[in-house]
Amino acid sequence: MDTPIDRLIAHFGNVNETAKAFGYDRQLIDMWRRRGIPFKRGTEVERISGGKIKAIEVWEAAAKGNLSAWFL
Repeated sequence: MDTPIDRLIAHFGNVNETAKAFGYDRQLIDMWRRRGIPFKRGTEVERISGGKIKAIEVWEAAAKGNLSAWFL
């Protein structure tokens, strides 16, 4: 699957490294894998990934999954 979270994890190498890059627990990244990246995290994802995953991609995926109100 080519979702923003899949590409984000691939960018950092694995879930643990992704969590470290964001300063989050692995469990939160696992939740993002199940639910998608929360809408409000779009700009943070773009910044931390160095622009590899754009905020607009996160926002579009959240809207498609009807997760625009998911704010964890």
